[in-house]
Amino acid sequence: MDDAGIDLPPGNYGFLEMYCDEPGCDYRRVFFCVMLDGRTTPEAVIAYGWENRKFYVDWMGDDDPLIIDDLKGPALNLSSPQSPLAPALLNLARNFLLRDKAYVEWIFSTKRNGTWKSLIYRKRRLRDCIWRSALKISIHFSGAIFRK
Repeated sequence: MDDAGIDLPPGNYGFLEMYCDEPGCDYRRVFFCVMLDGRTTPEAVIAYGWENRKFYVDWMGDDDPLIIDDLKGPALNLSSPQSPLAPALLNLARNFLLRDKAYVEWIFSTKRNGTWKSLIYRKRRLRDCIWRSALKISIHFSGAIFRK
């Protein structure tokens, strides 16, 4: 992938979708927890919201471009630890993952048809093993595994 301007070490990168599970959450964003096979901590947490800028301005009550850009994304989640690989993984998400129209539509459809609720339930039940076997979980739940 170096020819695409993405400099990452060889490995299998799993993008695990994470959705809000709090009561009253309107589910307008997804977080991708990016795991590298063989590691136990995330390499990056990427936030992505699909609504238009006006939605996030109204929701936040602020029109600060930096805040809105972080809400809309894709962006590295400011409140999550990020590895040195995080900027390259953000580029991978921008240039490949989120350009896959079928995958992005799948993310949207999970909101429309309620699938995300069952994903949250299953992930909550499996929370203890997510970090021990994140790649297996991400293959099961995620539409994206990048092999380099």
